[in-house]
Amino acid sequence: GALPAGVQTVEHFSGENSTFYPVLERSPSFESVVWENTISGDEAQYGIGRERYAYGDSRTQFIMQYKFLNRSDAFDMINFFQSRGGRLHPFFLVPPTTEFTITEVDTAERTIVVSDNSLQDDYLDDSIGRYVSVHNGSSYAVRQIESWSRSGSSVIVVLKDALPSTVSSLKRAGIAHLCRFNQDEMMETWTTANVMESGIMAIELIGEGLVSMESPVEAVSSGGCAQMLCGNTNASAPCPKC
Repeated sequence: GALPAGVQTVEHFSGENSTFYPVLERSPSFESVVWENTISGDEAQYGIGRERYAYGDSRTQFIMQYKFLNRSDAFDMINFFQSRGGRLHPFFLVPPTTEFTITEVDTAERTIVVSDNSLQDDYLDDSIGRYVSVHNGSSYAVRQIESWSRSGSSVIVVLKDALPSTVSSLKRAGIAHLCRFNQDEMMETWTTANVMESGIMAIELIGEGLVSMESPVEAVSSGGCAQMLCGNTNASAPCPKC
């Protein structure tokens, strides 16, 4: 899809391919933000016992309310939504505040060093496969998280691709979510000629990659079900479950 005018974009890498996605920077009304974590699965009964199966990773849905105090800001959001074609094209939802402190960036080793600040193992495990977002005061860089380890009072995060050296003066860092809008229509409520309110739903994408249109069942991105049907993220093509 065409990128919306005047919006920050970041380069997203998938194997040897890359594409540019826009960044939704505007902060919603935080008193009405809802984050829902869901996971698809199944439950089977064996005798008197039951066993649960999870299909893929958990994903987050964001339900956000926005209030725009002038027509220019309102139409910027409308244009952003239209550029994504509703559910059709992805974008990055970046954190409006700093979520953790990066103390060192090593572009050669593709690592960042983060102050511990009571970061829990579950939180760090859940961040693998998601994205770290850094902002240097003027532009963003977003890279996928590959692994992490502890070193004393710091956490070393290994990225799939190196961050640019310009982030040495970064101002803000956190987890970015690759999302699609979870709706195809945007309801606008104009309370005055200039003030507009709207509710937006977005859902996080997990393990989405590029596929060949000539042979769509082939997995172009590494890992995951080649047919993208069952959520079997540990399989390589062809997926035995499909």
